[in-house]
Amino acid sequence: MTSFPLLTILITLTLCFLLAELLSEKVKVNKPLSYLLVGFVISELLTRNDIDILLRADNFSMLTFQGLLPLILFEMTLSLVKAPRVELAKCAGLALYLFVVFVPVASVIVYFLMDQPFYFPPMAALLSIAVIAAVEPACSRLSFTQVKLTRPVRSQIEVETVISDALAAVLFSFALIFATSGLDTRELSTNLTLAFAKLVFGGLLAGVFLGYVSTFIIKISRSPASHLLLTLALAYGSYFLAEAVLEASGVVAVLTAGLVFRVKTANSSGFKAIKGSWNQIGYYADAWLFLLLGMTFTLEMFTERYLAMLILIFALVAGKAVAGLSGYWLFRPYRGEVAAKPMINSIVLGNYNGALAVALVLSLPVELSYWWTIQAMVFGVVLYSLVIQLPVFNFINRLYR
Repeated sequence: MTSFPLLTILITLTLCFLLAELLSEKVKVNKPLSYLLVGFVISELLTRNDIDILLRADNFSMLTFQGLLPLILFEMTLSLVKAPRVELAKCAGLALYLFVVFVPVASVIVYFLMDQPFYFPPMAALLSIAVIAAVEPACSRLSFTQVKLTRPVRSQIEVETVISDALAAVLFSFALIFATSGLDTRELSTNLTLAFAKLVFGGLLAGVFLGYVSTFIIKISRSPASHLLLTLALAYGSYFLAEAVLEASGVVAVLTAGLVFRVKTANSSGFKAIKGSWNQIGYYADAWLFLLLGMTFTLEMFTERYLAMLILIFALVAGKAVAGLSGYWLFRPYRGEVAAKPMINSIVLGNYNGALAVALVLSLPVELSYWWTIQAMVFGVVLYSLVIQLPVFNFINRLYR
C-alpha cells in the first residue's frame, strides 16, 4: 500500500487539535496544557495498538525548525505592542542583563546538582539552559494564555522575549556545534568569538536585507492575498537564507526581518489585515508544537528522570529570581513608571517556556547521549510553566490592578 507520511502526520495533528480545543472549552484547561495532554494520550493509544503515524524523533527537526518555528517567530514580531523608542531601549537593556545573568547562574546549578560529569557534561547543562532561556510572553495571543497586561509591563515582557529568543537560539546553535564536534574546549576557544559573531551578524544581515526588500515589494502590490504570501515568503526565506546560505542563525534572521517589516509597514492600510492573518497562523503553529511535544512524552520520562526535571525547574526559578530581583533594583532609576511592583512579577514570571523551547528541544540530535534526558527535563519545565507559573503570574497580576 502506498505510504503518505506527510499527509498522515497532518491529519493526525489536525484531529488532535480539534480534540484539544474541545477539551479546553469544556473542561476549562488552559490551551497549551490541553494540547500536551491530548498529544500524549493519542500517542499512547496509537502506540499501544501498534498504529504507526510515521512520526520519528529524527524528523522532528524538520517539522519544528523548518516548518513551524519561522511562523511563530515572525508572528511574535508583528504582535509586539507599540511603545516609545526610549521605553523600548530601556526594556532592551534590562532584557539583555537578565539573559546574561540567568544563563550562567542556572547552568552552574544544573551541572552541580546533576553531579554526573561523564553522563551529563557542562555542555549538556548549557544546552538545557539555552532551551529554557527561549521563552514566550505570557500575554502572547490573548486567546491562548488568557493574560492581559498594561502597556509598560507588556512592553518589558515582549522586548525581553525577542532578545532572549534570539540569544537563546544563537547559544543553542553554538553549544550544539560544540557538543557534536567532539573537540576540547581549548581547541575551540580561538574560534569562539568568530563563530558567535557569524551566527548573530549573519542572521541580522539576512533579516535586514530581506525585510527591506519585502517592504519595497509590498508597496507595489495592493492585494491582501499577495501581502500574506509575501510575508510567508519573508518568514521562510529569511530563515533559509541565514541557515542554508550564510550558515548563520535563522531565528535571528526571522526576528530581524519581522521587526524591519513591522517598523516599515505598521502605518500602512494593509498592516492590520496582515497582523490578523498572522495571529491565526501563529496560533495554529503554537498548538501543533505543543501537540508534538505531548506525542514525544513517555511515562518513563517521569519515572526515570523526575529528579532531573526538578533540578531544571529549580535552576529556572533560582536563575530567574537572581536575575530578576537584581535587575529590578539595578535598573529601577532608569525605568521610571515601569519600575513598579508589577514589574517584579513580570520579570520573574512574565515569560513562560513555550513554542520556541519546545522547538529547540525537539530538534536535539539523537546522536547525543543525553538528548532524551534534556527532553525529559524541558518537558517538566513546560509542565511547570503551564500548571504553576502562568496561574501564579495571573493571580499576582490581578492583585496589582
